[in-house]
Amino acid sequence: MSSSLVIPASPRPFLALVALVALAPLAPVSHAEPGDRLASQDEAPVPSSPGPHPFGPTPFVVRSLRVLADTPVRLAPRWSAGRFGRIGADTRVAWKEVLADSGDAACGRWIAIHPRGFLCEKEVAPSELEPGGVHQPLIRPGQIVPDRYDPAEFTSPPSTLSSHLVDPVGKRSCEPLHADQPTRTRERGDVSDFAGLNLACPDTPAFPFAWVQSRMDVKRPVKALAKPRADAPVTRTIAPRTLVSLSHAEHKNGFYALAPDQWVAASDLHIAKHMAPPPRTFHDEKWIDVDLDEQVLVAYEGTRPVYATLVATGTPSHPTPPRIFRIEQKLAAANMIGSDYRASVPWTMYLDGYYAVHSAYWHDRFGSRTSHGCINLPPLDARVLYHWAEPVVPAGWLSARGSEAVPGTLVRLRNRHRENPAFEGYAKDVYRARR
Repeated sequence: MSSSLVIPASPRPFLALVALVALAPLAPVSHAEPGDRLASQDEAPVPSSPGPHPFGPTPFVVRSLRVLADTPVRLAPRWSAGRFGRIGADTRVAWKEVLADSGDAACGRWIAIHPRGFLCEKEVAPSELEPGGVHQPLIRPGQIVPDRYDPAEFTSPPSTLSSHLVDPVGKRSCEPLHADQPTRTRERGDVSDFAGLNLACPDTPAFPFAWVQSRMDVKRPVKALAKPRADAPVTRTIAPRTLVSLSHAEHKNGFYALAPDQWVAASDLHIAKHMAPPPRTFHDEKWIDVDLDEQVLVAYEGTRPVYATLVATGTPSHPTPPRIFRIEQKLAAANMIGSDYRASVPWTMYLDGYYAVHSAYWHDRFGSRTSHGCINLPPLDARVLYHWAEPVVPAGWLSARGSEAVPGTLVRLRNRHRENPAFEGYAKDVYRARR
């Protein structure tokens, strides 16, 4: 990886987000193979649907069932059943079984589909095409967010754009940023093109490391001083979000020595540290650690860190509470509302009825306390973590839910006062069940 990520910012007006979406339990999910770390979590290859297909004779071989409109995928073959998630129109699904007599007069026959759940036969039509769908929200190559969120046009060569470090379905490459990346890559718009670190790549720094960034003004260069004193002479300035290693740095009087005669205040560093997993997590289980003091997120698989980035959590008046949650619902785009705004937010992962981990396309203040309690992510990182985390959202699906039986990814929100916070929501039920 490049030794520095220098991303100037022009923040937009703050949007405080309160979730509208009602959450419900239960959703078996699939787990990615270890070799697919940090890649898009597509389902395993869809098996061929068995015969006979759910409809009468057709002039073609029926290879899949096309979903006619956006519709819920139900836990059981009845209208009143809970939901696994929601599947988008024109997605083609494979089926496992046709229930000849479901006893549901309003539907007729229910169909068990791959990878999970039930659809009514009235919601699908036979197709001669193989099963398939498009990951949502739709992203064109080189985009940071879909058109509806940012109509900005790119003006620099594709090789210089950090958006190319993440593909449309969230795979994070190991390609470093171009050495002469311009400070402004677009004509208009303020969507952040900051990208975190794929720690599975070679040449990434060892823990601890840090992003240099002022906590008073995220755009202001940070002063390096000749001595570990606030009144010492300035020897150089460091651009915001420069990445530095602290593994061998001397620490004295609240300062770190990044080089001889280059002392930087700890308050101007956002330090990523290696942390032990919460209790009763499996040896290779995915989980996320958010340091509310440092405004740093690190994603793990067991004890192995795989991704790190800056976040923006709640302000002092609307703090993010130290808790341990599990992802309860993932949505390709979530409708959110507040006293003076309404927004649709891509790559949203709800932890409970109020808090969520989600992209923030309206500001570039990552590394500072900015939100109304949610965990804001740079859009590029939100896309990566959305596809990496459980529950899986298959191609063509608009949402998916976690459950106690097959839980969503654990998210620990901690600060220096509560390094081991309490379990909340169904994360508490999972914790108790693992006794």
